[in-house]
Amino acid sequence: MKFAIATLVFTVFSIFFLECGQQFSSQLLTQIGAGGLVATFFAMTGSAITS
Repeated sequence: MKFAIATLVFTVFSIFFLECGQQFSSQLLTQIGAGGLVATFFAMTGSAITS
Protein backbone atom coordinates (compact mmCIF):
# COMPACT_ATOMS: atom_id res chain seq x y z
CA MET A 1 0.00 0.00 0.00
CA LYS A 2 2.79 2.40 0.91
CA PHE A 3 4.57 1.61 -2.35
CA ALA A 4 1.41 2.48 -4.30
CA ILE A 5 1.19 5.82 -2.51
CA ALA A 6 4.88 6.51 -3.16
CA THR A 7 4.42 5.70 -6.84
CA LEU A 8 1.42 8.03 -7.05
CA VAL A 9 3.32 10.89 -5.42
CA PHE A 10 6.31 10.22 -7.67
CA THR A 11 4.06 10.42 -10.75
CA VAL A 12 2.53 13.70 -9.59
CA PHE A 13 5.97 15.21 -9.01
CA SER A 14 7.11 13.97 -12.42
CA ILE A 15 4.22 15.70 -14.17
CA PHE A 16 4.73 18.86 -12.10
CA PHE A 17 8.43 19.13 -12.91
CA LEU A 18 7.87 18.31 -16.59
CA GLU A 19 5.25 21.06 -16.84
CA CYS A 20 7.56 23.56 -15.13
CA GLY A 21 10.41 22.58 -17.43
CA GLN A 22 8.25 23.15 -20.50
CA GLN A 23 6.84 26.44 -19.29
CA PHE A 24 10.15 28.04 -18.40
CA SER A 25 12.10 26.17 -21.10
CA SER A 26 14.90 25.94 -18.57
CA GLN A 27 17.37 23.09 -18.82
CA LEU A 28 18.66 23.85 -15.34
CA LEU A 29 15.22 23.64 -13.75
CA THR A 30 14.54 20.35 -15.51
CA GLN A 31 17.84 18.90 -14.28
CA ILE A 32 17.19 20.07 -10.72
CA GLY A 33 13.68 18.61 -10.92
CA ALA A 34 14.96 15.28 -12.24
CA GLY A 35 17.60 15.08 -9.52
CA GLY A 36 15.02 15.89 -6.87
CA LEU A 37 12.65 13.29 -8.30
CA VAL A 38 15.28 10.56 -8.24
CA ALA A 39 16.23 11.43 -4.65
CA THR A 40 12.59 11.57 -3.57
CA PHE A 41 11.78 8.31 -5.34
CA PHE A 42 14.66 6.45 -3.69
CA ALA A 43 13.81 7.91 -0.29
CA MET A 44 10.16 6.89 -0.57
CA THR A 45 11.05 3.45 -1.91
CA GLY A 46 13.50 2.92 0.92
CA SER A 47 11.03 4.02 3.58
CA ALA A 48 8.28 1.88 2.03
CA ILE A 49 10.50 -1.21 2.01
CA THR A 50 11.86 -0.74 5.53
CA SER A 51 8.47 0.08 7.05
